[in-house]
Amino acid sequence: MNSPEVYDKYKFRKVIVYGKYEHDKEMLVGPRVKDGVVGFDIVTPLVREDGTRVLVKRGWIRKEFANRGSRPESLVDEPIALQGFLTKGQRPNRFTPPSYPERNEWYIANIDEMSHWAGTQPVLVEEIIGGSSLMPSQYYYNMKHGIPIPREPTFEIANDHLQYLITWYSLSVITAAMLYYSVRRPKAAMEKIKKIRRQTNSHWGQ
Repeated sequence: MNSPEVYDKYKFRKVIVYGKYEHDKEMLVGPRVKDGVVGFDIVTPLVREDGTRVLVKRGWIRKEFANRGSRPESLVDEPIALQGFLTKGQRPNRFTPPSYPERNEWYIANIDEMSHWAGTQPVLVEEIIGGSSLMPSQYYYNMKHGIPIPREPTFEIANDHLQYLITWYSLSVITAAMLYYSVRRPKAAMEKIKKIRRQTNSHWGQ
């Protein structure tokens, strides 16, 4: 489960993971904004039945519940079975601030850094809602009590058709303009030369 081939094989597929959370090594990723509210994504190590450990992105909480002690209902102690998607997490770029594990400050879900710090396999499972969506009553209950809100079990496939249309249309306009001026300029120059010649001939003819 810790090889890159696994991610490609199970991409866009649901997986079921059994195990027990290690809340003392919980990581807060963010800040993240959800529905206009600032909060954090929670990533927690999960000890599986065979003793191996993976990372689980449990969901989002409001910033008021950053302290674990303020949300006891989120600290599930018994073994669980959860549904999720395998994800490769996020990769830092030159604009990404550094994370500070000792202060539990993580700006992105960097699997390599998180798994090294937590002592898990470099595997991240993003927990999803069991049904098609979270009921409004359950959603607000989770919001109020600091229980992580998992992501919806859907994928947003990038649709670049509009972008392609704009790009190619712009290129067409630019090309047409270049062609117009490249054709028009020599013609305009010839007309100007003819005009000068007519003026010259008229002058000398007087």
